[in-house]
Amino acid sequence: MRNYQDINKFIENELQHIIATLDDDTLFERIKAEELSINKTIDQYRQHGELEFKQEQNRIMQVFAAKTTKVKALIEAFGNEKNFSMNREFSDQLEEALQELVSKIEYERENEIRILQERLNKKVVGIIEEYKEKIKDIPGKRIDEISKIIGEKSNQLKVLDDHYETASFNADIWKGTAKVLESIIEEERKENEVKETYRHQRKEITESINFFPKVNYLRFDESFKEVDIFGKSIGVKIPRIESFFAKNSISIIYKATQRNTLKNRIDQCVLRCLMAAESGNILFYFIDSYGNGSIFLDLLNLPKEIYNDKIYTQTYEIDKVIAELQKIEIEIMQTQLKSYNIVDYNLEFPKSCIPYRVIIFDNFPKGYSSNALPAIEKLLRTGSNAGIHFLFIIDDANIEDQIVQKILNQTVHIHISDPMSSQVVKSMDEIKKNVLEISNKKFNKVRTLYFEDFFHDDFEYWTQKSAKQLSVPIGVKGKDDYYLTFKGENAHCVITGTTGSGKSCFIHSLITSACLNYSPNELRLFLIDLKSGVEFQNYAFEQLPHADFIALQSDPQYALHILSLFKNKIEERGVKFTEKGITAKNLNEFKEKFPDEIMPRYLIIIDEYENLFQNYEDRHRALGLINYVAKEGRSFGLNLVLASQNPALPLEVMANFGLKVLMKVLSNLPGSELLGANIDSSYKAKAELLKPGQAFIPEETVVSKIQSYFLVEDQHIKYLKSIKNKWDNFEGSKFEQNLIVFSREAPSFINRNKTIKALSGKQKTDLVFSPGEKVMVDGVDFICQLKREKNNNILFLGGESDVSLRAVHGTILSLLPQLSKKNAQIEIFNFVLKREKQFYEKIKNSAVIIKSYFRNANYFEDGMDINQKLKEYKNDLEDRMQNKVKESDFPLRILVFYNIENNIEFQQILKRPETSLELEPFPSENTEILIEIMRQGPQVGMHCLIHAADPENYYKVFDHENNDHTLFNYRIFGQISPDDSKDLIHDRCTEAAFIVEDALGEKGKNRILCFDASKHVFQSLPVLKPYEFIEENELNDLLSVINI
Repeated sequence: MRNYQDINKFIENELQHIIATLDDDTLFERIKAEELSINKTIDQYRQHGELEFKQEQNRIMQVFAAKTTKVKALIEAFGNEKNFSMNREFSDQLEEALQELVSKIEYERENEIRILQERLNKKVVGIIEEYKEKIKDIPGKRIDEISKIIGEKSNQLKVLDDHYETASFNADIWKGTAKVLESIIEEERKENEVKETYRHQRKEITESINFFPKVNYLRFDESFKEVDIFGKSIGVKIPRIESFFAKNSISIIYKATQRNTLKNRIDQCVLRCLMAAESGNILFYFIDSYGNGSIFLDLLNLPKEIYNDKIYTQTYEIDKVIAELQKIEIEIMQTQLKSYNIVDYNLEFPKSCIPYRVIIFDNFPKGYSSNALPAIEKLLRTGSNAGIHFLFIIDDANIEDQIVQKILNQTVHIHISDPMSSQVVKSMDEIKKNVLEISNKKFNKVRTLYFEDFFHDDFEYWTQKSAKQLSVPIGVKGKDDYYLTFKGENAHCVITGTTGSGKSCFIHSLITSACLNYSPNELRLFLIDLKSGVEFQNYAFEQLPHADFIALQSDPQYALHILSLFKNKIEERGVKFTEKGITAKNLNEFKEKFPDEIMPRYLIIIDEYENLFQNYEDRHRALGLINYVAKEGRSFGLNLVLASQNPALPLEVMANFGLKVLMKVLSNLPGSELLGANIDSSYKAKAELLKPGQAFIPEETVVSKIQSYFLVEDQHIKYLKSIKNKWDNFEGSKFEQNLIVFSREAPSFINRNKTIKALSGKQKTDLVFSPGEKVMVDGVDFICQLKREKNNNILFLGGESDVSLRAVHGTILSLLPQLSKKNAQIEIFNFVLKREKQFYEKIKNSAVIIKSYFRNANYFEDGMDINQKLKEYKNDLEDRMQNKVKESDFPLRILVFYNIENNIEFQQILKRPETSLELEPFPSENTEILIEIMRQGPQVGMHCLIHAADPENYYKVFDHENNDHTLFNYRIFGQISPDDSKDLIHDRCTEAAFIVEDALGEKGKNRILCFDASKHVFQSLPVLKPYEFIEENELNDLLSVINI
């Protein structure tokens, strides 16, 4: 049944009757009743046999009981007589003979019962077999009857397997996705063979005709009904088909234990949509107002335009999406559909078909603001006419919620059933992989202008100089190549375009084109992504030699941080120009006077810059920095590019941005703000009709319409690799690259700390250390000094266990390159519980390697005589104090304690003071010795690094009232409570309670705060990412260069 009208009619008129027949229990009741009657008759035969056996058994027992009783009475009589007159030996023999007689009677009794049971069993079996012979044909007939009915109905359902919307994932149509993909790849190959002959002559490619969903239903689930009849299992699959396209929205209800099954069901729904229409004719909105969107993450491999390039997790974003959908509905109904319904419209106008929009709302209504509820309810009532459909995912535990009830009243309900078999899941994984690739290839199939049309294989790299200007080819205007030129009043650029406008591709073309025309000596890049975090990752991964800073998964605070660095850079260039006698403070003048000195131009690109303005304080600071860099930076060779979906700069700041690029927008408002009053207002409306990659660029009162290059990702990477390779082989003076990649989620590694690496082999009395990398990286390593001064010990506690343990580990590793292999004394105490195997073994294995490099390094675990060791250290301290001539007389001694609270000999003990009857905690003897070492040791080169899991465990060893924490000049915290932050830092400081970034999930917990008590600074304390545990080969590399 390939005709779409026929399949829709079949589903409407016949499907439910077929399903009702298969799902009706009365279909089986008569046969089950007959089976029950047969089984009951057989049970009655067995019961009768059991009854007859019990009666006969009782009779036998009575007969033999009488015999036994007589013999036992005779035994008793002999027993009485033998004590008086009978010969004892004779009487014993007689009694023994009577006992044997009793045993023989009992044996005969049991034997007769056994014979009885065998006889009756044989009799019952014979009767049952005779009965079964009479009814032997009945089970087969009944099974055939039911199988025939199921077979007929199931065959009728096979028509569903002809369509992606309704087919089972075991159907041939889904198994054939691999062949579909192969055919697309083969078609691409053939097209490419032809294209190579005329690629450089053509500027446009004819668009293909799209298709769209024509089956109005989706298969959401299926149940498997299994009935056992006459010992044979008979099963039937019952599909759950619901109207969807142009009709309904759906609520999927699941139990908390069914998240994995739920994920499979959502994937099925998405895959059906993707294969039911040309790629891009069904658009998705992925929303998770409570979690991090994990259920959608693997769907981000789809073309970005299909899902708006993001998962919406913030309330304000979701409200914005709902408002946008309302506008889209009105526009579709009033300007496109009018008197049409969406199905007929798409059939009649396939080239301009209206895409369906599927909004998948996970974890509804958790974390959800009810502000948009009226709008959602209205969209549920009317949106399906414009192809807008919701799919709500609701935890069964929230079913009584008032908001949920309102949604359920307007949607079809589907309850998640049993999980799919592992075989089906595996098969679906392969199908999903194929479908995602098919969608990508279909979506990207038709393009207008390739990047390589301009930058062909024989293009000559790095021929341009940046002193006067930056001129970058980014597309064509009519038949001519178009250059975006940063110069004078046009030194800075604003780019505006909605999702799907081609804005991201435009930015990539701009960056790559600039890097092909200008060498890394001429151009440096700062790339900041305030959106998805993946926009600039290829530049980081390929180590683009032009890049100095690349911010992935950035946030407004980091962008402000970078802008402030540029303010400093402008001031530094101003000083340098003055020193060189460049009074005009102009990059071109500088290069003319000093042509051999490397003085590159800086291009700073901030994508989604409007995120800088989320609150008044940030907005005020951001606008001030942007305005300063724009005004003062142009003459020093700094060029800004700000990109967003909407222009967000006030007029006085926008005045500094002479270059304006307007791509497709959803309304004329962005065009009005960007183009200004001097431009023909018709362009503002025309911007809504621009195709991907097209842009309006105003030049005074004239507007140029350009088609920008399309840069496919594999070609993009090819160019980046080529640029990197060319720079690696470049001969001559080279700008020294110090690439900083910022990612809030990325781990930090000690081997990236250049300061520590530079100190390797340089013995120092005063040490430096680093527990981690700044979250707000700026190219300067985070370094602390560990001088031979009072209280220079380090405390580590709080946060996840691995976070604080890694902070200790990183600190130790940062100290090692500065220590003498011969003289330094390193004492490592590993009290991590062995059940925490991962951390325990990491510390132990590292200590073993450290011992192999340092003559006086020791490693200890729980169970050793800690008191003896501490007394040894105390004696060393006393020797140092008594014999000290100068601070450097004694070698450094580092005492490291992991999870000190786990060693019971350090824990406080309860004693009754002389003045009280109550037991009170007192420090143990070992703690008292340790405190003495911490109090006096740092001045003579003995430093303690002490780690406790959290404040509660810290106070098992140390005393707050005695201010033991003041013995630690450095206190390094994972997240702790506000009260603990006040107690352990300062009564005005709660910063250690707010270092975790909840939006990042588990990765956001990878944060530590470093407090230096000697500085008396209690605000804006540095937040770091502790270094990761390093592998054994990396530790060997770190230590092998130590020559002290």
